[in-house]
Amino acid sequence: MRSSRRNVLALVAAVAVIAVTAAVIVRIESSRHPVDTATVYSGDLAAVAIAVTLLLAVAGWWRKGSLRPGGISSAAQVAAAAERLAEVMADRWRREAAIRRIITPAPMTVRWRWAAEAVTAPRPDVATPPVPGAGPLPLPDPAAQGELLGSGVVGRLHDELYARLPHGRLVVLGGPGAGKTGAMVLLLLAALERRALLVGEQRGRVPVPVWLTMGRWDPADMSLREWAAATMNRDHPALRASEYGPDAARELLRGGRVALFLDGLDEMPEGLRAQAMKRVDEEARGLRVVLTSRPAEFWDAMEASRPDNTAVIELRPVRPGAAAAYLQHEQVRPNRQRWGLLGTYLKQHPDSVVARALDNPLTLSAARDTYASQDPVELTDADRFPSVHAVREHLLTQLLVTAYTDEYQRTHATRWLAWIAGQMGTSRDLSWWEIPAWVPLWKLRLIFGGAAGLLFGLAVGLAIAHVADPAAGLVTGIAAGSVFGSMVALSLKRVRGISRLPRAFVLRWPPRRLLAWILLFSLGVGLMMGLILWLSVGLAVVLGAGPASRAGPGLAFAFVAGFAFGLVIGLAVFYGFVCTTPVAASASATAVSSYRADRRTSVIAGLVIGSVAGVVGGFGFGLAVGIAAGLGAGLLAALVAVQVPVVKLTEIILSFQEGSRVNFRRLLEDALDRQLLRQAGTVYQFRHAALQDHLAVMNSSRKTGSAR
Repeated sequence: MRSSRRNVLALVAAVAVIAVTAAVIVRIESSRHPVDTATVYSGDLAAVAIAVTLLLAVAGWWRKGSLRPGGISSAAQVAAAAERLAEVMADRWRREAAIRRIITPAPMTVRWRWAAEAVTAPRPDVATPPVPGAGPLPLPDPAAQGELLGSGVVGRLHDELYARLPHGRLVVLGGPGAGKTGAMVLLLLAALERRALLVGEQRGRVPVPVWLTMGRWDPADMSLREWAAATMNRDHPALRASEYGPDAARELLRGGRVALFLDGLDEMPEGLRAQAMKRVDEEARGLRVVLTSRPAEFWDAMEASRPDNTAVIELRPVRPGAAAAYLQHEQVRPNRQRWGLLGTYLKQHPDSVVARALDNPLTLSAARDTYASQDPVELTDADRFPSVHAVREHLLTQLLVTAYTDEYQRTHATRWLAWIAGQMGTSRDLSWWEIPAWVPLWKLRLIFGGAAGLLFGLAVGLAIAHVADPAAGLVTGIAAGSVFGSMVALSLKRVRGISRLPRAFVLRWPPRRLLAWILLFSLGVGLMMGLILWLSVGLAVVLGAGPASRAGPGLAFAFVAGFAFGLVIGLAVFYGFVCTTPVAASASATAVSSYRADRRTSVIAGLVIGSVAGVVGGFGFGLAVGIAAGLGAGLLAALVAVQVPVVKLTEIILSFQEGSRVNFRRLLEDALDRQLLRQAGTVYQFRHAALQDHLAVMNSSRKTGSAR
């Protein structure tokens, strides 16, 4: 009902705006003095535009709850947010588990064991209950009471270990492709399923597992809870709905209503791992925590910071019998016979190269995909595959061949995916908005400043041509555009990508500080615009705008008009980029939805600021100048407001730098459809870390070959 009502109101408003616009145009065109009439209308509309911009900024500020700093969500709102989050997590990870081949064709039998005593406390010590009030609430499951069990099967981690840990802390270790992510996904789904079976107060005592990738966290700059709340707000924008209160994510953490599933300690920079472990140990009191890592990286972090009361387990290689059963599961003739021959070989030769290569979920799933229609027995050829490394590299290469059957398409996609993998380094998260940071800054400054200067110079040139002559307008526009483009380029010190977090941070400022920020920002923009326009008009007069008597009023009025223009633009920028939150309206944002939302914000910003600039410009110099100013300012706002245009400019740079065109959105979405990538909230990840490393090596080899 609410949605349909809003649609009707939006339609009525659109029709009204079109009708008013048409009436104004008809009135101007039918007037005896169109220019004078247009100037009068421009003046009236300028006042309206300023008032509307101010009202929109105040309304957006009020709507976000900024006039009530320090407000917290009520208990009922937090409980409702927890239920919504549980629904979103269950829906997302059921789909992800199927896409990542964790539950299809069937869960792989992966076993685990307690880690060595060098990295974990004895089992009885881990099972010692915490001091009352110092640990997480015990789960309301009678089966979870008693001693810690250890059947060694990953599929039973929840019942036998996770639910029985009194301190709620678990670390899962495993090598590349060992199944750490799969184990945590199965554990997460089991926790959500058990929670869904409970009702009332008992369900409220069970925390909702939330998946967080540690590679993006800088523990030196942000606390665990701040980072977790910010990431939850980014990946689950439904938590920011008004019905859940002003800060549901933070209250979920404070009340222990979420469990942190931290994936990839080994993906963090080496110097930050120990600090991250220390923060987890100190700041996760009262929260259940599950963490994954490769063994060596975890041991290194443990030397500087050893977490207390933490159970540490290691994933074991898949046994040949379990591997054979997985490869044959749901196969039909003749595939079942071929896989049966390979399975028999694995069981009869457990120490062979292929048996040692197919001892983890990564290579097993890759083998099943690669040989879906071919004979897998060729993997037993010792001459062709003399080492475990050779088998694994072959399977990873075949993943690309299977995904891209067309050779030209495969060559193009592989080249750019390898380039991306090389730029990512040790990070496992691929954020589309950070792609511009991977090109030389001077190149980005050059093209970004040039584009900004061209658009601004176009607006100034058309405006000056109206009050002077075309030659003066052209020269003045080039000069003004060059100055403005240089200022934009020099201010572009670094590209960090568009972030949703500063908006939430700014909106929590006290009202006095927020108003001071708005005023200073608007005044700064106004002074800059007024100065540039003042110099431009002065240059036009020098170049022959007309009699000297026009120079004095022209210069003075240019400064005043430019200042007013900049003030309105500053307020519009505040409304467009702070009071609004350009993220997907879906319950759980994805990478492509954030891209589209960012692009949509760019269009809206261009229209809003272009309209305001056009009205103000028309008020100062007439209708023709207003159109020019609105066009230039709107295009400029669409360029500099958000990150999608910067990514598109980066694609232009790379087309010259690499000699090949690329569209990153299409490339990444296509790779996602072909199951080479996966999604984790608003970021992409390669399907396997080993695949990313494989592509990074390919990129390094290509660069080395090119250098030679």
